[in-house]
Amino acid sequence: MKQALAQEQVEGTDESGKIKITMNGNQEVLNVSIEPELLTQTEELESGLTQAFNDAIKKSQQLMMDKMKSMQDIPGLSL
Repeated sequence: MKQALAQEQVEGTDESGKIKITMNGNQEVLNVSIEPELLTQTEELESGLTQAFNDAIKKSQQLMMDKMKSMQDIPGLSL
């Protein structure tokens, strides 16, 4: 399961779309992308990072639940 999740990716964004966090299904951060104009706007940057990380975590948790559900649907496999 862990290997399968490592191959999956989710992208979390802030509400402006200027910050993107890419994680794999094991909730490991693969990439952080920040629009250059935010680098001088500390408050907006901090808020955006929080939003993007939370969004990525929610999406990776949903991915894990979906993978677990699909594995439960495999005949002969019990979790």
